[in-house]
Amino acid sequence: MFFRRDENSLKSRRQRRMEELEELKELEKETYLEKWDFLALVIAAMTTLLPVAVGIILFYYLVAWLIF
Repeated sequence: MFFRRDENSLKSRRQRRMEELEELKELEKETYLEKWDFLALVIAAMTTLLPVAVGIILFYYLVAWLIF
């Protein structure tokens, strides 16, 4: 009763997770980056993170300006 093997049991979840990890590792081995992919990833990260960082810095500056 407590140790049945159905889709909701902990062991079957663990087995499914291990199978998914194995599949991901196989796909990772098969996938190669092209020449300029790393540069594209860096540019995408900067266009995402820099505006947020600038906004936080401006907010901090504004609060400091209002307090002092």
